[in-house]
Amino acid sequence: MPGSNRGSDYAAISDEDLVRIVQAEPLNKHALEELWLRVWDYAQQSVAWICDRHRLAGRPAPDEQTANGIAKDVTTKVVLAVCSGSYDPNRGTLRGYVHSAAENEVLSWQRRLKHALGELPEEPPCLRDWLGDLERREAVWQVLNDLCESHRWALVRRYLGDATIAEMADERGMPVPRVYWLLDRARRAFRNRWLERGYGPDDEPPGAPPDAPPDKPEPAPDEPEKEANP
Repeated sequence: MPGSNRGSDYAAISDEDLVRIVQAEPLNKHALEELWLRVWDYAQQSVAWICDRHRLAGRPAPDEQTANGIAKDVTTKVVLAVCSGSYDPNRGTLRGYVHSAAENEVLSWQRRLKHALGELPEEPPCLRDWLGDLERREAVWQVLNDLCESHRWALVRRYLGDATIAEMADERGMPVPRVYWLLDRARRAFRNRWLERGYGPDDEPPGAPPDAPPDKPEPAPDEPEKEANP
């Protein structure tokens, strides 16, 4: 299985011929071992490529340990599909079949991650924008400085440093799901501290003076406005 030495006569034959042998001789140990090793190689390559693609696009991708687990799951499912006959070599290459299985497994992992984290709060574009507003800048930095180091780092790197999720994971040596969790906590902490400091819940400039009062008070409902004395 993964890690075994390839020394059988089956190592030199094509994927299609190997599949046909395994399907015709399900108890052929050497052919089955060669199939496992070949599918394992394809699965590792496909999962690595798919993860890199998602990272470049800024989408969550499994860390190395999780990716290896996904590759093993793909290998098991593909080998079982070959042995059961549900994979037909006439309908596509073995490598292509493995790649499709890897795509599905990574997407399933992403769906599980989203379910585990729940719906994340909308990412606020305010930090970058507010720092360009003199009335907001001081308040934003005050709130950031109130946060713990990890929350402050996450918000500054993501929204001021334009770091991708993958870059942040590499910097801190943490899995990608952990970065999403940390950003979720950091956004909530920022919002809570913002309100605790008395700033408005909306995107109004924090601490801005209220609208200038009218020259005279507005009349109460159903109360006629008093005329000024001549």
